[in-house]
Amino acid sequence: MITELFPFLDDAPPFSWGRSDCALFVAGWVERVTGVDYAEAWRGRYRSAAGAQKQIKLHGDLAALVSSVWGKPVSMYQARRGDVVLFQADNGPTLGIHAGTAIAAAGPEAVVYLPLQKTAVVWRLGFEIPVEVV
Repeated sequence: MITELFPFLDDAPPFSWGRSDCALFVAGWVERVTGVDYAEAWRGRYRSAAGAQKQIKLHGDLAALVSSVWGKPVSMYQARRGDVVLFQADNGPTLGIHAGTAIAAAGPEAVVYLPLQKTAVVWRLGFEIPVEVV
């Protein structure tokens, strides 16, 4: 539910390789709503960008790694709030969460929000977060 997404984003720790980088930030969200820690095998296994790249290269690239966990991507036009998205950041491919009107991603101090138009790939997670009517 939408009530899960925004508290998760508010409580997210700052970016840290191997603790709260883009992949672990997204995996933390998925664990919060599904109860499954898909990143258990990677958490704490690296502490740098080079270490993360080593883990990613075992699967080819970041999109292939994510697809190995959450299946085939869907069209970005099918993206819904709460889905996992891949976008191109200044330092390369990065994962975030579709937050409705923006991409939410792990930032140096807190979650950062980027234009949804930066979305390149989307993975549907099999749940829907309804829009809350106020």
